[in-house]
Amino acid sequence: MLTSPLVLACEPIIPLMQLYSWPLSSLVGVIFIKAIWFAKIGEEKGFSPFISFVAMFLANIVTTVIGLVLVAFFAAPMLLLYSVIIVVCISIPPVIRLFLLSNRKIKKRKINLVFWILLVPLLTLIFFGSIIFLFLAESIGSREGVSFTYWITKFAYIYCGLAFSFFLTAVWEELVAGSILKSSFLPEISRMNLYIMLGVWIVFAALSLGLYR
Repeated sequence: MLTSPLVLACEPIIPLMQLYSWPLSSLVGVIFIKAIWFAKIGEEKGFSPFISFVAMFLANIVTTVIGLVLVAFFAAPMLLLYSVIIVVCISIPPVIRLFLLSNRKIKKRKINLVFWILLVPLLTLIFFGSIIFLFLAESIGSREGVSFTYWITKFAYIYCGLAFSFFLTAVWEELVAGSILKSSFLPEISRMNLYIMLGVWIVFAALSLGLYR
């Protein structure tokens, strides 16, 4: 992995543990921020702030476990091909929920069903697209250095990784929290995740530039 300041700053998934050796506090901190934020959202929609807090906390535990499972497969190249089974399995439950939620509003239900069925293989393609572009970027970087081609493949890897990670995080959190509270929170949870994701990565980039300057 190239370790120039620019590469480290632009990396979307920089483990904070590799920078400052405080992974637990950073992870717990983000989870608590999201849980407190969601408690406020739940209160505004008439739900108990405490139950909303617990719902989002549990939702984050679920998404953290899913993330660790995917990382485990990614860390073991021999298991990488089998990760397609995991990706499909973790994509189906939230897609079913999204289909059921959208089915209440959309009259053309057959078209709606086809759309959500196609979403599962699409997510799988995005996941493997991220891996393929990552390997390409590393291969090009080792041969050519930080070239234009390197940054194109790096950008493609980042884009696929962000799309996959953001979508699955948002829909799984909505699935868990929404099921507990028996309501739909997809727009609110999506916005919350977007703001927190941007905030965390801005901090990561700033810390990386400061550390490697």
